Amino acid sequence: MLKNLYRLIISKLPKKYRLALTYFRTFGVFPNIENPQNFNEKVLSRILYDKDSQFSLLADKYAVRAYVQEKIGEDYLIPLILCTENPDDLYGMDQWEKIVIKPNHGAGMVKIIDDVPSQDEKNQIIEKATAWLKEDYSEIGDEWHYSLIKPKLLVEQKITSKDEALRDYKFHRFTNKDGSYRQILQVVAERSEQGYETVFFDVKDLDNILHSPFNYKLVLSPREKEAIQEVLRLNEFLCTEYKYIRLDWYITKEKIYFGEITFTPGAGRSSSFSGVFGKEIGKLWLMK
Repeated sequence: MLKNLYRLIISKLPKKYRLALTYFRTFGVFPNIENPQNFNEKVLSRILYDKDSQFSLLADKYAVRAYVQEKIGEDYLIPLILCTENPDDLYGMDQWEKIVIKPNHGAGMVKIIDDVPSQDEKNQIIEKATAWLKEDYSEIGDEWHYSLIKPKLLVEQKITSKDEALRDYKFHRFTNKDGSYRQILQVVAERSEQGYETVFFDVKDLDNILHSPFNYKLVLSPREKEAIQEVLRLNEFLCTEYKYIRLDWYITKEKIYFGEITFTPGAGRSSSFSGVFGKEIGKLWLMK
């Protein structure tokens, strides 16, 4: 009851105050959106004031495939089985094993399928997918650019074996004054319904953890380190016009795959960027 009342009140506020209050609820202090200093504040400032029309195109998990193919080639794209606006089209698929189903217009909505589901399970999956397409993801964190993405369902080939854990390699790329890049790698591991573990590395020192917000320990394998060097090279060709961008990749035993592009990580309210670390990372983002 109180939660619903809170959501109703928040939804009626001007966007700037809504961002400030939800930030306060997360961190216990109000953000400095007008003169942002830490990383989360700079994300909030981008949400509020940067209306770059390219955000929606590049954040669209389907549309971005054409962009990536043009810039670095299609070899880095996850094989696509189906793209549709109609969830019932999933009933006609020939392949139901070793697939991943997700929408193109948000985050946190995904169904990983290893074995062919029963008919009842298919019905439940399609019902869930139908709900995804009806969701306006922009309403969750006020990330306006997601509202301009026409919802679609993507069915991709699963890129890992049944027992192989999939990690996300998120490259936070900052443009220096001289036009060179500084990249901070965030590895997301141990995903579950309860959450995830994450650690950060300076890409110039992959042997030592730069920051571990949840005290998680991770040692990168030689295979990962080698693949990361290749990704760093490829990142040089993507979204070069932005002073900050997050470029997500997957590294498997066999290949590296492009994941997605993100402009507003955590909607500016991520606990991974709180405290001193968030302030230091914020210094890397030269907004002017």
